[in-house]
Formats: sequence, C-alpha cells, structure tokens
Amino acid sequence: MDIADCAELPGSAKSGLVEGSIELPFGVPAVIGRTTLDTEVVMMWSDIASLVARYREAGKATTSLPDQPGELRLEAIPGGLARLTVAYSEDVSLTNVAGEEDLLSALALGGVAFFEKLGELTGRFHDREIDQLTGRSGAGRTGPST
Repeated sequence: MDIADCAELPGSAKSGLVEGSIELPFGVPAVIGRTTLDTEVVMMWSDIASLVARYREAGKATTSLPDQPGELRLEAIPGGLARLTVAYSEDVSLTNVAGEEDLLSALALGGVAFFEKLGELTGRFHDREIDQLTGRSGAGRTGPST
C-alpha cells in the first residue's frame, strides 16, 4: 500500500514499525525497489536522509541497510552524474548511474512525501530528516555538483 493512500497507520505500524519497501523507479534495474529493500521503512528513509546530507557535504556517502547485511552507497561521478548502489556483499550488488540533480530530487521528493504523511498520521514530525533531504541542513555542499 502506498503511504499516500493511508488514512491511518497499518496494523504493525501502530507499534512504531512500518514494515515494507521503498520504491524509487530510477533506472533498470531499480536499485531501491520492492524486491531489493524490504525493511523497516522509517529507519530506511532516515538512513537515506542522512546519506543524502553526507553526500551533499562530501560527494559520496554510505549507510548500512536496516535489518539486512549490506550497504547503500551514493557517489558523484564526473559530468553531473551520481551512482547509487545497494551492495549486499563484495560480489552481489545493484547499481545505477543517473543525473545527480534528478537522483537527489527523486530521493528528496520521495522522502519528504513519506515524512510529511507520517507526521500527519502520527503527530510526530521529522524536520531533521526533511532538512537533510532538501539540503536545508546548513553544512557543506547544498546541492548537486557542477
């Protein structure tokens, strides 16, 4: 179920956990999709927000995957591109290269929509994560590379 369609949190989410997946249909194969990252969604979006903020500061960032082995990586590539990788091990990974601005925008739009809806449903707001996703966290780079 898309969180945008929720009038209340699903059953297990009432205990504080939102199990499911994030779908970012960006490239083929989709690095972040229903079959690649089935996890606790609030934690995953929080990790993605932190990943985006650190990427804006340094041009690369890594975060662990909640509830499963592996990591999510985001790194700048010359020419205004960025590489997003889900690495389960040294030998098993999914990666996609996209325009940096487009990829950051897709992550920000998806994450902000998720956290705003979560705030509407729970009354608990996630301003820090929204600031990290949108680049309003105030430190380092504040947007795509040139």
